[in-house]
Amino acid sequence: MNDKTVRRIGSILLVLAILVIIAGATSAYFDRSFPLNGLITGSTEKIKIKTIEVSGTGIVSMAPDQAIVYIGVQTKSADAVISQKDNAARMEKVVNALMDAGIAKDNMETSSYTMNPVKDNEKGENITGYLVSNLLKVTVKDINKTGDVIDQAVKAGANEINSISFTLSEKSEQKVREQALRNAAKAARLDADRLASELGVIIKAPLQVSTGGGIITTPGSIDVKSLTTPIMPGGVTVSAFVSVTYLFE
Repeated sequence: MNDKTVRRIGSILLVLAILVIIAGATSAYFDRSFPLNGLITGSTEKIKIKTIEVSGTGIVSMAPDQAIVYIGVQTKSADAVISQKDNAARMEKVVNALMDAGIAKDNMETSSYTMNPVKDNEKGENITGYLVSNLLKVTVKDINKTGDVIDQAVKAGANEINSISFTLSEKSEQKVREQALRNAAKAARLDADRLASELGVIIKAPLQVSTGGGIITTPGSIDVKSLTTPIMPGGVTVSAFVSVTYLFE
């Protein structure tokens, strides 16, 4: 074959390799032959694509370094405007109290704001008042202060604590995710080496790689019988999944 034909075979090799991958499973061995008839004019040769597909999972656990708390204010009045103004005034006090507790404004954002009519319980027709609810998402960077933050918010007028979750900051999450990916990649390569050893072949370069994974957060809890609000953080687990297709010879 001349150089031009060799180069064209190389291009087709990559295309055919991808087609083979589609037919693969999590751990699989392939030894396929493909005719070049029609792909390269005048050629009757065949080429082989040999691949091993493996997958690996990496799991890393870490203590949370921030808490997410949803703090809200609900107000009710026969007059919609009064209910709205009362809610705004109380929420302003809550926000100021949170700032005094060390929460930066950038770590507070409105999660939801609703105004709903309250109807007669018996007939459900007559409107007896208006319920306004303003829910604030608060990120507490020092999880040891979570209980104090809640206490200060309630003292300032908050009457709704929706949920508490303990998570990782962006920097910590990235660090743990990288470690989980490394663990997953090592697990996949280890399986590939074991398969290659059993089959008596040699692993070459990876042909295709895909990843996945996520974060599992364990909610914290509150001791409601206490005068203060002791918080018990949950844990954070980060997982990564890697699927690799290796060429072998």
